[in-house]
Amino acid sequence: MLLYKIPAGMCFVMAMAHELMGGPVVAETLAKGTLYASALMGDATWSPGEVDFILNTCFHTCGLMVLITAWTFWQAAGATGPTSHALAKIAIALSATTFVCAVGLGLKSPATHGNFAWTTPPIYAWSLITGMGLAGLMTDTRGAKKKK
Repeated sequence: MLLYKIPAGMCFVMAMAHELMGGPVVAETLAKGTLYASALMGDATWSPGEVDFILNTCFHTCGLMVLITAWTFWQAAGATGPTSHALAKIAIALSATTFVCAVGLGLKSPATHGNFAWTTPPIYAWSLITGMGLAGLMTDTRGAKKKK
């Protein structure tokens, strides 16, 4: 089903770009300690290095999550009936979560993250991926029992 394969392909390309192009930039920025969050230590229980480690871990976790989303959409495209629908729902939930987080950060933190939420790809890419997945789910009749 094309409405699952296109998001799968988009997720795969985005995950590769995220890791291969974004990874070195994020790692270098974190290593320099110049990231805004590097100066945040909460109640001083975490050092700036620990904050940077957590941010780097989260960055790569997101990249792997996008690969899992791509795989899940691809599996939904190859399956039929309830299995396809269940896989599609999982992929849609993953993509919608990323979209909602990006919008939430953009709206909740206009002075810091909000400036970038609307000028970077996440909101637009994830709304498109989520929308295609939902359209696929609503129109997927493969494996449905035919009326006599």
